[in-house]
Amino acid sequence: ELPEKPGIGIELNEEEVRKHLKEGETFFE
Repeated sequence: ELPEKPGIGIELNEEEVRKHLKEGETFFE
């Protein structure tokens, strides 16, 4: 179930990126 909007890849990768972020780091908005 993918969101019907542009940037799906970015949305999916966001979770992966957050997993790899060290505690205290912020994910770019």
